[in-house]
Amino acid sequence: MREGFGKERVVGIFMPASFTPSEDQSDARSLAENLRIYTLFAPMTPIVEKFWEAVPLEERNRVVIGNVLARMRMIVNYYVANSLNYLVARTGDRSEILMGYFTKYGDGGADLLPIGHLYKTEVRELPAYLGIPSGIVHKLSSPQLWEGQKATDEIPVDYPVLDPILHCLFDAGESSSIIVKQLNLRPELSTQ
Repeated sequence: MREGFGKERVVGIFMPASFTPSEDQSDARSLAENLRIYTLFAPMTPIVEKFWEAVPLEERNRVVIGNVLARMRMIVNYYVANSLNYLVARTGDRSEILMGYFTKYGDGGADLLPIGHLYKTEVRELPAYLGIPSGIVHKLSSPQLWEGQKATDEIPVDYPVLDPILHCLFDAGESSSIIVKQLNLRPELSTQ
């Protein structure tokens, strides 16, 4: 994005929740400095707390709460974008899109999908080209919608196994039985 639009036309928005690890906050600041983009800080906990005050349901399921956080983040994204006459770029990749691993009207909403055509394993190769520190690149994937959330706890296998499966299914049109044999997978993966 920075190269395509120019760093002066890109705004990062850091939206931590109360449980966001300090290491992630430090990495976000470091990345913004590395990319030399202007970054806004918008802590999400006060916003979400006001929502729960205004809509006092007793629902405390972590997925429901996490989806509220994702949607509040999207509201902030569009507020900033609309205020500056910018577009919202989504960081979702092809793996997440094909699995439906996003929050509808939350992190699933955007005007641009600059990496939407790349599988997660391909996305992880880009940072070396862009000079992004390897510590950030090799972090476990997490939407950060609740404390300790990791994508690998919610998907059937990690991305180095998942991406070839998705490629065979969606790009090559192979059947699940062929994919299990071709990729030498555990047979139970074809039913997940």
